[in-house]
Amino acid sequence: MKKANKKKKRITAEELDALHDAGADISEYLDLSSTRRPGMEIRRINVDFPTWMIEQMDREAERLGVTRQSIIKVWIAERLSASDKKIARKIDWRCPRLNQVNLISTSATPSAVPSPSATASSCATGGR
Repeated sequence: MKKANKKKKRITAEELDALHDAGADISEYLDLSSTRRPGMEIRRINVDFPTWMIEQMDREAERLGVTRQSIIKVWIAERLSASDKKIARKIDWRCPRLNQVNLISTSATPSAVPSPSATASSCATGGR
């Protein structure tokens, strides 16, 4: 049996933009066979847990009607989300220089991070 060789229609980027802006269905112009979600690729890791943790995760997973893997993913995602919110709270929107220091300070050693008074004075002087 032969495969149907169906080619997508070809149009210019400007034509595609105009169709999209008009709210038209542009799916016939897209090749979705090789799409991917950057940053969302799956990577396998191995983690060792004590027996009591696994048993507790299994009880919670059974209570919720999901798999152990789902519980682990959700709990880690919640923790990472909370961590992102802490970083966002540290950002001072009035001073871009201070924002850079706050973001750096989460990963740098304490000795490598300028003191808050030094960064505050650099904002007052325009970063000089």
